[in-house]
Amino acid sequence: MIKFFRKIRQNLLSEGKTLKYLKYAIGEIILVVIGILIALGINNWNSNRINNVKQKDYLIAIKSDLEKQIPIIKPLINRCDSISNLGINILNDYNVSQNFSLIDSLDKKLTLFFYAEKFPSISSTFDELKSTGQINIIKNKSIRSKIISYYQNARDSHEAMNFITSDIVYAHIYPTLKSSIINLPENLGITTDIKQVPSKLKSLIKERRTDSHSEIELFNTINMRIKAALVNRSILLKSVDEAEQLLNAINNELKHN
Repeated sequence: MIKFFRKIRQNLLSEGKTLKYLKYAIGEIILVVIGILIALGINNWNSNRINNVKQKDYLIAIKSDLEKQIPIIKPLINRCDSISNLGINILNDYNVSQNFSLIDSLDKKLTLFFYAEKFPSISSTFDELKSTGQINIIKNKSIRSKIISYYQNARDSHEAMNFITSDIVYAHIYPTLKSSIINLPENLGITTDIKQVPSKLKSLIKERRTDSHSEIELFNTINMRIKAALVNRSILLKSVDEAEQLLNAINNELKHN
């Protein structure tokens, strides 16, 4: 094709048709420019098509992550409610009896305080978007902002609940509970051959629970566990609300694309 155009130009020059040559050259340049613009347009269309497919895949993947995470968070909120309500009931019973040993099934109740809530971190899709620098592939600025905000807050929530677990529950609550109750497997719903607690242990625990210093320590520990549960509940409620808002926004975006 290039040889064909070159031959035409050469013929025009050899025949002395300079004006026709100039007109032809300009026309040829215009054709080349049009060809380049068409090629760029096709390339941009193809790139946009590929990016739209990627965006949809990423939104579907984030949606899947959220749909896995929300059902894990909600039972944790209920668990926080159970822990705080149980702690309040124990303290109310103590206010009435003025003696922890007189509270019914105290060992079993306090055994539940050993478990600490952990924030469920499911962020593989967002981590991939961030590490590959493709977060801007999400064209809707509002959704992109919500995605970034949600996962930043989720990271903070994860760190906050980890701190409560390691620096409060395990560091302060766990040691007091461990020395204040008889933690039988049956209290955890596990069946064993252990039928009863040795009388010596019962006597030691009863003695400890009536010691004024130990009573104060246990009372404060139960209060601390209630507060830890309420803080975790607040964190989880905020997270599940943000997750549901983000999920709704993604569902709406997918419907219109």
